[in-house]
Amino acid sequence: MGQLDVICANLNKKMGAELLRKGATFENIPRIPFSSPRLNHMTYGGFPRGYMAEFYGDGGGGKTTTALDLLANAQKLFKKEYEEKVAELEAIKSPTAAQKKEYAMLVERGPQKCLFLDAETSFDADWATKLGVDVDDLYILTPENQSGEDILQIALDMAETGEVGFLLLDSIGALYSEQEVEKNLNEKVYCGIAGALTRFSKKITRLASKYKMAVIMINQVREVIDSQYVQYKTPGGKTFKHHCAVRIMFSKGKYLDAQNRELPQGCEEPSGNIVKIHIEKTKKFPPCRKEGFYTLNYERGIDYISDLIDVSLLNGTIVRAGAFYSILDTDGTVLKDEEDNDLKFQGKASLQEFIENEEVMYKYLIECLG
Repeated sequence: MGQLDVICANLNKKMGAELLRKGATFENIPRIPFSSPRLNHMTYGGFPRGYMAEFYGDGGGGKTTTALDLLANAQKLFKKEYEEKVAELEAIKSPTAAQKKEYAMLVERGPQKCLFLDAETSFDADWATKLGVDVDDLYILTPENQSGEDILQIALDMAETGEVGFLLLDSIGALYSEQEVEKNLNEKVYCGIAGALTRFSKKITRLASKYKMAVIMINQVREVIDSQYVQYKTPGGKTFKHHCAVRIMFSKGKYLDAQNRELPQGCEEPSGNIVKIHIEKTKKFPPCRKEGFYTLNYERGIDYISDLIDVSLLNGTIVRAGAFYSILDTDGTVLKDEEDNDLKFQGKASLQEFIENEEVMYKYLIECLG
């Protein structure tokens, strides 16, 4: 054994964990899926757990809706993981002391929890429920006179328990520092919340990695009026952005009617809109799918069937010829109906209605996404 190996062994023994080792370990990063197949396509399977991301953009662009959709799916995922782990431990006939301890801890703690820091005090429980969020099982902080430092410290304290699997802050732009609390409106404030956010970022990224916690920080944009090259910036300082593994910009696209047909910008009663997506930064999946969108319906939430059709067109499972759509079998032939005729649909709306009513076909298209 060389001297380096001896040093590694001694340091790991001293620190009580294998922090220093030779060689890298490769593992599939666990992910939380989006409801939209288009977003899952762009992010290669969903949001990576154990990392921090920034969702930013103009008001009404879809930042909070997308984050709440992820939160809803995280709740379902955490519950499923908990039930599977409890069942696995219960099936052991002669558990060890460590397994008994783990079982007792799981039963006492329950599934991992989701924390929503509502700095904007604008949480809409009805809309969140429509998106699938179990609001009764959601920890929500609605601050009154707490400073940004207080809110971020509360988030750290709760994350350090290891029981939080999903942390969402809405938004950085709504946080104000202790300096701003103490000063009048006509007094200048320097640094703002950026200093506290820098310290928070350094700590929360390590906690996120340790407990496989997903951290979503929603941010606003500010216009840059003294530069002809930079159009906007986001508050919070530069260090926070460096600590984000993913940064995604959201903006509102075209309005849609009930059949997802585009409407003019001045329409009076739209049924939904396109949410445009731009992936500004990614460290946890390839950066080759930077631009995209998903479909939002104001009554149903994210229109995942419409997005499923779009992605199936991209991977070739669904083909289009003019106004007609066909679904291909695994061998590349067009699927047949009960009378052995080619299964064709005129218009996207008719195809969407068919998939909504045929669960077998929906599952087939999902499986074809890989």
